[in-house]
Amino acid sequence: MKCFRCGKKLSNGESGSLVIGLSCQECIPRGIMTNFEIRLTQTEDDRQYVLDFLDRLFGETEFIEFDKWYNVRDMQQVIAITSENLRIGLAVFTIEQQDPSLMTLLTINVDEMFTRRGVGTSLAQWVKNYAAEVGMSRIRVPISNDDLVSYVFWHRQDFRLFGLDIGLCVKRHGQEMAGFWNIPCRDELYLEWLVPE
Repeated sequence: MKCFRCGKKLSNGESGSLVIGLSCQECIPRGIMTNFEIRLTQTEDDRQYVLDFLDRLFGETEFIEFDKWYNVRDMQQVIAITSENLRIGLAVFTIEQQDPSLMTLLTINVDEMFTRRGVGTSLAQWVKNYAAEVGMSRIRVPISNDDLVSYVFWHRQDFRLFGLDIGLCVKRHGQEMAGFWNIPCRDELYLEWLVPE
């Protein structure tokens, strides 16, 4: 396989990065590693960070997924925060009341200035560890059809596709929306991770 940017052939042992095409480390390097911790939100500022981040990114903080409405304010929130108290990422999840062995992980997002530094992977691992500690049997996560980076990210976290909601965007907004990379946002893909026994 070749890097989609420079054309360099990648050997079997060379680590490539799949963003929208396979790329070599020279073309899309990892950022400088940052010291951070992951914790549940503790303050009103923490919670407001999550709401503001999602409102900027999606234009809303209430979502319909899995035929159910989710309000971020009512869900558990986790943040990645640096030693300088800079919030750089988040995860939002809930344990389903009708099935206490099921966790819905609504989203993981990282500030664009801190992508490719292990923040998203660390947030995903924190949530997976938490799910195992509290006795979950599976975690499910939704992504829109245009979110190719998340599709790759979740598969790298050992999640698998298990469902599809055709036309969710029209159900929610009354029409298709412009998505990432000018791909029409139409449908929702559902992925899951089974907690090891």
